Amino acid sequence: MKSSQLFTSGEFAKLCNTSKVTLRHYKEIGLLLPAFEGENGYQYYEAEQFYDYYLIHILKKTGTPLAQIHSYMENQNPSSLLELLRRQRQKLQQKMQELEQMEQVVLRSMENIEQGINGKFSQNTPSVLFLEEEHLIAIPVSELSEEDEELAFISLLHKYSSVCLTESLITDYQTGAILNEDDFCSGKQTVTHIYTKIDKPSDSPYYRHKPAGYYLTFLDRGHWDTRASFEVLLQYMKENQIRANGAVFEYDLAGYLLNGQEKNTMSLFMIPVSSK
Repeated sequence: MKSSQLFTSGEFAKLCNTSKVTLRHYKEIGLLLPAFEGENGYQYYEAEQFYDYYLIHILKKTGTPLAQIHSYMENQNPSSLLELLRRQRQKLQQKMQELEQMEQVVLRSMENIEQGINGKFSQNTPSVLFLEEEHLIAIPVSELSEEDEELAFISLLHKYSSVCLTESLITDYQTGAILNEDDFCSGKQTVTHIYTKIDKPSDSPYYRHKPAGYYLTFLDRGHWDTRASFEVLLQYMKENQIRANGAVFEYDLAGYLLNGQEKNTMSLFMIPVSSK
């Protein structure tokens, strides 16, 4: 049984927990029209129209455009609603993935910076630490398509970003370099790959597993040119009879959020060793 009670636009807006401006906009686009207009020019809504407003409100919350809501309300049926909700679910899933990606960028950036400033990694002398496994997307520098070094590096960043997007991989877009083990031990700094960390293993041909284990670590802060740190590491390895047991990793803890000034740089070196 329909209610005979009428509400002014202000009263109906209060009932719906919305504003008169919103109701006016819905009226202008033909989405939710007042049920009655009095001789005084006032517009009135019926209580039952709350459910129409609520339908609009719910579909709008899912991200459905008002034009699509309007089209559906003119032809309401289970099939059209199901199709509408399917489309919106796909959009919501994509949005959730984007939000998860951005959350990881924030969280991992925080973790990296905290690791760089809280003293976990020594700046004064190399130290052997146990590090957990990591999953990487590593692009070979041999795939460089640019002669200019900066442009070549940027092309690599675009490439691993594209791989992560295609493979639905979560990354913080922080950058690391992998160096040839033999070259490093002979005093050369030959970068073979540029990498970024990802959240899980991947079938991508660019996937690389960095195993858990003991690593000789050293943190270089405040220098874009890290050659002095290489010399420190090599000297320490020689004095302590330590041998590298795999490729050498150099990881940028500061990232692009801090690297605008040289004093903020934080480069972490990780050299796998056989045992502590």
